[in-house]
Amino acid sequence: MVQGIFAQEKEPRSISVLTKTGFLIAHRSQMSHLVQGLNYGVELEFAKQRSNFNFYSEGLRWPVQGFSVSYQDFGFREVLGLGIGVMQFTKFNLIQREKIGFLDLKLASGFSIITKDYDAIENPKNNAIGSHLNHLISAQLTWEKHLGHVNFGLGLEINHYSNASMNAPNLGLNTPMLHVKLGYNDAPRQVYTPFEGPVIAVLPRFSNNFHVALMTTFKQNLPGLAPSKFLPIVGVQAAYRRYLNLKWDLEGTVDVIYNQANRVFYEDQSYSFMQTVQLGATVGVAYNFYKAQIYIGLGGYLYNQINPAGWIYNRIGYRRKFGDAERWLGFCGIKAHLGKADYMEAGVAYVF
Repeated sequence: MVQGIFAQEKEPRSISVLTKTGFLIAHRSQMSHLVQGLNYGVELEFAKQRSNFNFYSEGLRWPVQGFSVSYQDFGFREVLGLGIGVMQFTKFNLIQREKIGFLDLKLASGFSIITKDYDAIENPKNNAIGSHLNHLISAQLTWEKHLGHVNFGLGLEINHYSNASMNAPNLGLNTPMLHVKLGYNDAPRQVYTPFEGPVIAVLPRFSNNFHVALMTTFKQNLPGLAPSKFLPIVGVQAAYRRYLNLKWDLEGTVDVIYNQANRVFYEDQSYSFMQTVQLGATVGVAYNFYKAQIYIGLGGYLYNQINPAGWIYNRIGYRRKFGDAERWLGFCGIKAHLGKADYMEAGVAYVF
């Protein structure tokens, strides 16, 4: 229930280049025409090993964090174009040995610009991506070795591009890839050794708390009799979070959502404002590291008159704490119905 700051040596920093090759997965039968040639990519990675920050560094055995800039050719440039992304990441140590190096699981999330999106006239073949701006999620498994100021490695990854159904169509792009890594570091990455010195500062972490969140976003209704256009979504969330241990919290939420796109979901019917409102509740967990949280929840609607996608929904997302008292949270995530994206939710929350 506390965070401690430890006095150790300067945290090693590195800059690396990853070159990649892979292929596009046709995870829907109607996407098979998009699989043409090999995918190629490059990623520029800026990283820092968190070896002297606080109890999270100790609990995660000196993880590596940073951000990266990526470029990807999907193998069908005239239809799918190119993807240019920016991501924040954390590398979790699976194996670390002085002689053999490090085996890391890298989880990254950010945004990507895809240069070619769907257009009914100019690009009708792209039935996977309906917007230039998309969410980008990446998972990498990499072996990495440091020799002096040089690091090199080899790994596998899978990347997912999606706009969370904010634009239609949104089948998404999934690309497994093999990557080779080469980089420079100002000091060799260190193998974790448990801290045995004195704690020089202590910061509190809330053990039990409520938060109230305001969410606002938008999505595009599917084209049909009603014209396709962007429509607003507004939500209010009340949540209670209970401390489980240094890393995990248990949380429950009550959600009130107004999704105007649902009012035109059935084109032969009209609905009032109150008929469009959805009331739901979820139970989930939040994983804490530093000032960030990854949250996952599963629940159902208590009131859902239009019922465009079923009564069960789930969400996954990222929160970050702000301010000296850490009472403000910014969050961004995806709300879905059993894995099928509904929309991207984003907003702010205040912790009581």
